[in-house]
Amino acid sequence: MGGLLDLVTDGAAWRRFRHGLALPTSLGAVRTRWERARTAGADPDRADERVISGRELRERTDRVEPLLHAAPDVLDAAAAAFAERDFSLLLADADGVVVRALAGGGFAEEASRVRLIAGAEWSESIRGTNAIGTALVEGGPVAVRGAAHWARTNHALACWATPLRDPLGRVVGVLDATSFHTGLDPVVPVTLMATARAIESVLRASGGVSASQELLRRVLEAHPGPALVVERGDRVRAANTRAAASLGTTDLRSCLGMDWAAVSSRLGRRQILEVGPWAGCRASFEPAETWQGEVVAALVLLEPATAGVLVGDRRDPSCSPFSAIHGEDDRLRASLATAARLARSPLPILLLAETGTGKELLARAIHGASPRADRPLVVVNCGALPEALLESELFGHAPNAFTGASPKGRDGHLAAADGGTLFLDEIAEMTPRLQAMLLRFLEDGTYQRLGDPRPRRANVRLISATCRDLPDRVRSGAFRQDLFFRIRGGVLGLPPLRERTDLASLSEHLLHRLSEGAAPRLSEAALARLRAHDWPGNVRELRMTLMHALAMADGEPELCVDHLPPELGYGGAPAEVAPLEEQRVEALRRALALHPSRAAAADALGIARSTLYRMIERYGL
Repeated sequence: MGGLLDLVTDGAAWRRFRHGLALPTSLGAVRTRWERARTAGADPDRADERVISGRELRERTDRVEPLLHAAPDVLDAAAAAFAERDFSLLLADADGVVVRALAGGGFAEEASRVRLIAGAEWSESIRGTNAIGTALVEGGPVAVRGAAHWARTNHALACWATPLRDPLGRVVGVLDATSFHTGLDPVVPVTLMATARAIESVLRASGGVSASQELLRRVLEAHPGPALVVERGDRVRAANTRAAASLGTTDLRSCLGMDWAAVSSRLGRRQILEVGPWAGCRASFEPAETWQGEVVAALVLLEPATAGVLVGDRRDPSCSPFSAIHGEDDRLRASLATAARLARSPLPILLLAETGTGKELLARAIHGASPRADRPLVVVNCGALPEALLESELFGHAPNAFTGASPKGRDGHLAAADGGTLFLDEIAEMTPRLQAMLLRFLEDGTYQRLGDPRPRRANVRLISATCRDLPDRVRSGAFRQDLFFRIRGGVLGLPPLRERTDLASLSEHLLHRLSEGAAPRLSEAALARLRAHDWPGNVRELRMTLMHALAMADGEPELCVDHLPPELGYGGAPAEVAPLEEQRVEALRRALALHPSRAAAADALGIARSTLYRMIERYGL
């Protein structure tokens, strides 16, 4: 962690400071922070454990919604990595109040005891020197370990935290990883910083707030050809539907045949592309600057160099939007063939499939193959927002319609999707009130913004999706029957990964997309392990598994079992031990025999207790 303020000391130094005695010069940084905590009035012997809940916590959570939903896959992956190492992953707002607590592993119980939970305030004024509060004051990454904490009750903790900044550089939250002081792991601070930078990167690409996201979407979708937003780091960060249909990778070099340095040197100019899916097209490069004038991204607009059509444009019959969905499974292909026929109709579409199977990807393909492809596609996750916020986001609101509302009012997603497609993901999570409002809109195309009596009209094609058993929810009364009949014009399913017959080819395809260079091959043993797993997270889980394997392989030409996440395939009957794992199992047996407890065995092996438990279950020991 470059620029990390690392505060660590022992209890003796803490007691010397408490009694007014001098500290070594080497502890000057710690002494400065303790003095600040004492001046703020934080009690070192009895930490204030105030925890907010209910409405105030919901309001704070709503305010950091862009952070929570900027990169959910990144947060999920980080949470899994931290749980493996018995660390809690915490997201706090700019006041130091924890709004989301994830992971924990073997540390979860202790995290609850010391109030590392949603609603707890960890500002310096309340708890003194601690990673969350001190990172907010310092404005940079901080580690606070052991007795460097001002409060005695936190001396058993090791914490790393880093501020999260919006596109204007303002601190909008803090990401923190905490565990036992004995649980030091060099991977943790690196993973924490990578997660924070990934969230900030998405915020930069999207503008960090809904209004900027909407502006970016409108700019991209208004262009008649493919349009991309590219950033430092040689990555494509956003694309319109005409570009997404041909976007097989987010690597800038593969897409445009140049890196960020080459793009930045061409700002304000046009050039014929020579490689990538849009070879032969003319690209215009427009700068995207911060308010300080720093170029942080570029808008790349593509158009034909001569008369003709662009690859990825819906007028080109050789390019189908459904080609973005890879699959050789017969059930999947049959579903895609039906989707292609339904796409050309005005029917509403209902997607019923498990989470992680690719429902949003299918919705985008349907929109791209429809007569509305040149109009916006607006995606709304009905399960990600509380009712009041979802109502405002979907229908819009009048000026000052509620506390915190824009004084100018705001058009909602219905207005944004006018003429195009509205994709309502997780529609089964809609409350009865919102179900009634949606049904009313679907009947005649009219709606009202929150707090605005004037009726408005929008013409949208609706695609809905859920991983729930929607017919069962209709029978139980949780979902309106009349709305169900209204949205199920065409019903499509996607087979779960455990039932697909193309795991090997799909894994190969994903590896090619995820690899920076030549994709490594899967060993037979690794492929067998993949096939033995039941994939509750479906394709999304497979993608994260392969990303983990690529990271562990670190450029090796073959992915082996040892490169896969260690918990993959655990559960059920003990698995047959491969030759490469025999030494690991024998070491595990010896450690269990030599040590009085599993915790001691885990410490001797240098692994997390949660890892030890999974290995015991895996090998039937």
